Amino acid sequence: MQLLAVLLLSYFLGGLPTGLLLGKALANTDIRQSGSGNIGSTNALRTLGIKIGLLTFAGDFGKGALAVWLARLLVPYDPLAIAFALFFSVFGHCYSPFLHFSGGKGVATICGAMMVVDAPLTLFWLAVFFIIVISSRLVSLGSLLAVSGSTIQTLFFTGHPPVIRVALLFCAVVCVYRHKENIHRLVHGKEARLGDNHAR
Repeated sequence: MQLLAVLLLSYFLGGLPTGLLLGKALANTDIRQSGSGNIGSTNALRTLGIKIGLLTFAGDFGKGALAVWLARLLVPYDPLAIAFALFFSVFGHCYSPFLHFSGGKGVATICGAMMVVDAPLTLFWLAVFFIIVISSRLVSLGSLLAVSGSTIQTLFFTGHPPVIRVALLFCAVVCVYRHKENIHRLVHGKEARLGDNHAR
């Protein structure tokens, strides 16, 4: 019963559309009608400015962190509860029950959840992300490499319980799938860079 509570709490918490709520509250704008139409922090940054972009990232990050923290509180010392919170907060963000099962791409929420699970590893891959984005201006490339790299490191080079490693793998699969259009544009050299006029 407690695990079911963690699953549902994490899913609905992850499903809160931070970018949409902030865009409407602070800019009277439906972010889904701007730029790429995505509710995540990259589109918020490009279309609504750095303040709302950073707040959106913080909100999406916080959803993942809070889900894992609450799982630890509700079901102490149970790796399965943490795994549920990790995966379902990310799944909720990507397939929100409040947005007819559409949503974002999950990067910030993965980052927040993993910060509670393994802060040093997460901080390292955050640094990698920022280096890639600053040097290439391609947020999607930094996101994909950071999520993939952190997942590989967690799977093969950490001592986390298997259920947590598998949960992160599933999160990465969902995240990469949500980036499928970005991957297509990256391969063909058509992905929008930060500072370009048209966000995607």
